[in-house]
Amino acid sequence: MEHKTQTRVIFEEQIGLIADILQELKTQIPTFGLKSGKLSIALFYCYLSDYQKDEKHLMIAGDILSECFEEMSPKLYKGHNYFLELSELGIFLEFAKKNNWYSADTEQFLESIDKHLYEYMKKKITQRNFDVYAGALIAGNYYLSRNTENDLVEKCLRELVFAIDKLKLVDYSGGYFWQSPIFNDDRVYTGISHGSAMIINFLCGVHQKEIEPQLCEDLIRKACLFLQNIKGKDTHKAFYPNIIGEQLGGIQLSFCYGDLGTSYALLRASQVLKDEELRQEILNDLHHLGQITDSVSASINDASIMYGAVGVANIFDRIAKLDRNTIFEAYANFWYEKIPNFRTHNNQTIGYQAQYNQYDSATNIAFGEGIAGIGIAIMCFLNKKLPPIYELIGLR
Repeated sequence: MEHKTQTRVIFEEQIGLIADILQELKTQIPTFGLKSGKLSIALFYCYLSDYQKDEKHLMIAGDILSECFEEMSPKLYKGHNYFLELSELGIFLEFAKKNNWYSADTEQFLESIDKHLYEYMKKKITQRNFDVYAGALIAGNYYLSRNTENDLVEKCLRELVFAIDKLKLVDYSGGYFWQSPIFNDDRVYTGISHGSAMIINFLCGVHQKEIEPQLCEDLIRKACLFLQNIKGKDTHKAFYPNIIGEQLGGIQLSFCYGDLGTSYALLRASQVLKDEELRQEILNDLHHLGQITDSVSASINDASIMYGAVGVANIFDRIAKLDRNTIFEAYANFWYEKIPNFRTHNNQTIGYQAQYNQYDSATNIAFGEGIAGIGIAIMCFLNKKLPPIYELIGLR
């Protein structure tokens, strides 16, 4: 009990410190999106409003959202991934409305985003690019977040499933996989950010909306077969290479890369397919990954959502909800409590610093890798009634 009290005191202090400096740091963020833009700061204050039961924070969030609307003009845009940030604005608005943080009628605005992203999606399909950060699944992820019956949204999701089917490649056993053109070399990724697990995770979301369920199941089943064909057996190494052709290296637990995200997608697949054998196999793998408690062994070097402790905690949190198993909640709590261990830098972001992307002034501040995301995760850890963030990071 004393340990839990001490942890709460540490975390409460950090929430306060982050809240005090985020508005000042906002000037260092040039773009409007969620993962690395100003929306992440608006989201933090939305959560803080619920956490502290103080609506003044919603006013701050509203002011920041107004700035984001002003900056979304393509002529004013200062970033390098406009359609990703446009999709994130739509996802934010749906999430904010669902949680009573924003009350304005957004449907006409979102229908405009629907149309823009449809054109973007078609272009990326012609490039055989399904990436969730740089390809057609930018649109797919957004369409899955839409909280309304909409013929265009359903049409877009159906066309995307058909494209995934049309552009699949087949291995020696009939397993399906997809090449990625994002680095102009047609590499084959396996994980939840760029590869087979990403496709499986998306198709599970489409299946949940009851769109082309039989085709989704076939694609999911054969994509799982591909991953099972390449799976390693040495529990001291990674189960899956990040890229086909690479040697299996050390275990990596991060959200963006590694076995944890891939295993999560396979667990979701086992539920969709009602495949108990696959479910038990993946649960065993997840328990193995949950036993890894050393940051170095887990290749976890910061506290962030994308690559660090918060991302690991959120995947285990989501698995705990899916499988209704408290051991996964314990794994999640372990990584939440490890967050302060990464507060080791002398910098403007209260000591937290991302492992990657230090060339970008927003990295240590925003949702994906910075203190906005870390602060939100801490609030969710301390108050389990707050809306979980895993749907914002695409865990279907």
